[in-house]
Amino acid sequence: MSSLHLLTSSLLAALRCPRVWLTCWLAVTAVALACVYPVFAELDEALGRQPGAGYLLDQALDADFARLHPEVTVALGGGSLVVLLVFVFLSGGILSNVGTGRPFTYSGFLADGGRLFFRNLRVLLIGAVVAMALSFGVHHLDRLIRHEWLYESSAGPLDVFIWETRWLSLELLLDLLSWLWGVLFLVVLFVSKMAMARLAAYDRRSATWAWLRAAGTAARHPVRTALVVIGWAVVGVVTATGVGWLTTHFLESQMDIAAGLAVGQVGVMWTQVMLVGFLVAARGVAVPKLPAPPPEEDRAESIFALLEESDT
Repeated sequence: MSSLHLLTSSLLAALRCPRVWLTCWLAVTAVALACVYPVFAELDEALGRQPGAGYLLDQALDADFARLHPEVTVALGGGSLVVLLVFVFLSGGILSNVGTGRPFTYSGFLADGGRLFFRNLRVLLIGAVVAMALSFGVHHLDRLIRHEWLYESSAGPLDVFIWETRWLSLELLLDLLSWLWGVLFLVVLFVSKMAMARLAAYDRRSATWAWLRAAGTAARHPVRTALVVIGWAVVGVVTATGVGWLTTHFLESQMDIAAGLAVGQVGVMWTQVMLVGFLVAARGVAVPKLPAPPPEEDRAESIFALLEESDT
């Protein structure tokens, strides 16, 4: 299966399961209403009378408000953590049901999410450690490249391998470096999703071994992995640009709050579709041929079994 076919098939598989991405959207919306909206209401009340703070977007970027109201960071961080944990729970059901070809039941979807929750959480923690290590290495490598290797270079054409390259400027090279670091972090995220897919497909329990196997698969197929990751990144950037432009148009140009909120919620729904498709694409790379599904009676485990697994 080519990278383009994998990208389109995973997106179509996500679109065919509206109950899944609507569940994701409802979870995100509920957390936003409970945790995030009061924070933005407080922010709007505090900054609404200041010059230049006519729009909520401008107010949210005010650094003085974050400094004077540290509790805002706690509320926003807590809401983000809840959303993350909810999606870790839903990931097990997505990887076990969406795009597999077997009949979809909502009870089975939730049961698979509970069965794989603690395994996926361990995968996420391993990915966080890898991401922090990558961040440390990227920071020092980027500093070495920018401040030592390219310190004396001009903003014009660069001399590469003795001859002068007219099409490669310092500014372009630095932009390419920034994009490269971003792709590397997306690859780490994609490998984490691949590890979750292996746990779901083979019903394994070792998150460390699944992460290592997923990283090995990505290393053996670097071009395919990079193309899938870049393809999803392009879809995300195009979508975010379009939704942002429409939201700004309705809120700032036409002052149509209802239309702006509606466009924003459509954007949130589409983001959930992309997240579901991203998981399905990761499974397509990690597990090209799905094994036979387990018997129906073995899919749901008791809460006591889940708690026992979490203790180990």
